[in-house]
Amino acid sequence: MKRLVIASNNPGKLKEISAILAPLAIEVLAQSAFGVAEAAEPHVSFVENAIAKARHASLHTQLPALADDSGICVTALGGAPGVYSARYAGEPKSDARNNEKLIAELGGKGDRSAYYYCVMVLLRHADDPQPVIAEGVWLGTVTDTPRGDNGFGYDPYFRSLARPPLNSTLRARIDSVTAAVPWPPWLENWATADCGREIRCRPHAARAHDVGSGFECIPSRRPASVVVVYPRALVLEEMPLLRFQFA
Repeated sequence: MKRLVIASNNPGKLKEISAILAPLAIEVLAQSAFGVAEAAEPHVSFVENAIAKARHASLHTQLPALADDSGICVTALGGAPGVYSARYAGEPKSDARNNEKLIAELGGKGDRSAYYYCVMVLLRHADDPQPVIAEGVWLGTVTDTPRGDNGFGYDPYFRSLARPPLNSTLRARIDSVTAAVPWPPWLENWATADCGREIRCRPHAARAHDVGSGFECIPSRRPASVVVVYPRALVLEEMPLLRFQFA
């Protein structure tokens, strides 16, 4: 497979998928390059919508097509917005209005747990009887205050409960950067975590506001007196899945 059409006109998705497929030397093309409009998404399940979008793009371009359907599912709202995430506040689509509605509907609710769900479908041709289907879930919580400026959709209000896996090249880059950081004297080296150098704060400095402006402080799963501190520049430049977590 040398060419692949992405069944989406969402610039954020196109950028992410193109970056993931770049090492495979596959030419990635947006369906908009062929004048293909977005497909209808009438189904109540993510997988049905993804198949419909992939089939629509492949049929009109005569190329293999990759489509996704994804959304945020909030426990306290019975799984909503779910498949309606992109148009939660109605037409025209608006990230700002969608987030405003989500936060309003969560007002007064104690359970803020949520998860992103994504299913991806690859069709080799429009009539492919055996589509390749993959799915994933990303657990987190919904916050009332947006953070960062590198996300899209519901990202600014979603706080992840997991750290992203790192490949060897990125890990080497992180290790080299953290080794050169002039850590404050009241921080002591503790261990190397999957997102870089993990640092233990002494008890009197365990609050985020005690950390200098050049660092980010993330609560640990360990006791409350322990936090994980990362160089801010490293987080913003080298950890794309965490960029929207920081103001």
